[in-house]
Amino acid sequence: MEKYSIRIKNISKDSLKGVSVKTSGLQEGLFETEPTLTGFSSWESSEEKEIVYNSKQNISALICILEDNSQRVIRIQTPLASNFF
Repeated sequence: MEKYSIRIKNISKDSLKGVSVKTSGLQEGLFETEPTLTGFSSWESSEEKEIVYNSKQNISALICILEDNSQRVIRIQTPLASNFF
């Protein structure tokens, strides 16, 4: 089982309340692997959060979908070789 550590920073000037982060992997460029769900009651401006994603499959990218209580949705997809997260 591979373990991937993802760091995401709140770059907005607002604190976020009730944030859900759905994380999955991308296999062979087409298929999403089993997602995990992580939640935070609050996420302060400029605060960085770390999420650990475990996968048994050979994945080439990570996908994170963030949604807060205000229904703001952000989708991030990046190759594993990237330093974006």
